[in-house]
Amino acid sequence: MLTEVLKARADLAKEEADVSRRRATEGQASMQDAEQDAQRAEQARRNWQDYQHEYTEQQAAVPPGKLSAEENAALKRLYRRACGLCHPDKFSDEQKAAAHQVFVRLQEVYTANNLQALGELYDELKAGGLSSAPRSSTLSRADALRAAIAELRHRITETLHQLQALHNSEGADLLRKAGDGESDWTLFFERQAHLLQAELERLLQALATARRCEPAWNTGTRDGKS
Repeated sequence: MLTEVLKARADLAKEEADVSRRRATEGQASMQDAEQDAQRAEQARRNWQDYQHEYTEQQAAVPPGKLSAEENAALKRLYRRACGLCHPDKFSDEQKAAAHQVFVRLQEVYTANNLQALGELYDELKAGGLSSAPRSSTLSRADALRAAIAELRHRITETLHQLQALHNSEGADLLRKAGDGESDWTLFFERQAHLLQAELERLLQALATARRCEPAWNTGTRDGKS
């Protein structure tokens, strides 16, 4: 419904901009007003398209995959081996930046439970992903501990960022306004749906009125007012 409302706003703004442009051409309005209406129409179009694109991306987003116990064990085993091949503490100062980039990539793949991508990354590292730097095929207990600490720090940081983003999001603000229980939320969103439906009907009516006035502008017999 939000998409429909934003599209109706964009269509109406375009109609109004077209009217302003014709009035300016006929000397009945200033070009400055026409340009401002054109800018508003372009912004309304962008708002609609940006929201539509964002909504499509959200619908297509894939949550972290669920693994079986066997797959989860394989994921952890590959992760430990990959840590031994790219942990920044195992490289010289010249190689630390490259190793850090790979290590961060490793955390992202591991956190997403992407077993296939992790296997590909491990094969890449084993084949010489950081071939110019020394590496060991096994982890000492100290190295394993540092890798685990680095993983936990990374995951904690990412989680805190996600929580902060959620706390500051419009959705969280809506939920805070809605109430504490599911019944409160349901009632709140029902009210929002009614408001959006009323706004959509108002916009469609205004758009229909604007389009009915367009032939009068072409003949020059009316002043464009409904």
